[in-house]
Amino acid sequence: GRTGTVHRATRDSDGADVVVRQIAPGLAAGGGVGAALRGLAVDCKMLRAPTVLPVLQVLETEGELYVIEPYVEGKSLTLVLAKGPLPPEEVHALAMDLMDALADLHRQRVVHGDLRPSNIHMTARGARVSGVGVALRTKRRSGPSGLLLRDPYDAPELDVGGGGHLADIYALGAVLLHAITGDEGPHDFLQESDAVTDVLLKAVSTAP
Repeated sequence: GRTGTVHRATRDSDGADVVVRQIAPGLAAGGGVGAALRGLAVDCKMLRAPTVLPVLQVLETEGELYVIEPYVEGKSLTLVLAKGPLPPEEVHALAMDLMDALADLHRQRVVHGDLRPSNIHMTARGARVSGVGVALRTKRRSGPSGLLLRDPYDAPELDVGGGGHLADIYALGAVLLHAITGDEGPHDFLQESDAVTDVLLKAVSTAP
């Protein structure tokens, strides 16, 4: 994953299968990251939508950070879309599930910050969203020339630390565009260059 390594594990307390995100050392080393992730786990306790796979627990041992999330059977949307775009009725169902997830998150003032096909799991009961808030709290975006945008689902505002819940809405549109057209987001054609950097920085710093 973008924030580290993802493992499937069994929880000793009840035998339930869980997902363990081992945060990459370079990200975990940031000041206050552990506290930020533990605060996220507290906020996630208020989530109610079945379409959200919340952060259940954050463990820290010997300088390593681990984020625990529920495990669900199914395929990532990345694998599903590798076979081509979805039929319109399936895109509609996907949109309804993703909007349900984001509505629950935003009601609790939680921003996902990394909505993308690899964080969307297609199950027998519909789409489920994982990776809630982890990327924002580990500040995983970095790049040369001050341009941090590297993913076709990232809103340009994320480059300068902005966006909030509106960045999630942008990502939702990008995911659905990919699902229905097969094109990976609205700016997958952009290549890193000074010209692209100038355009994106102008877009997020200049009033319309």
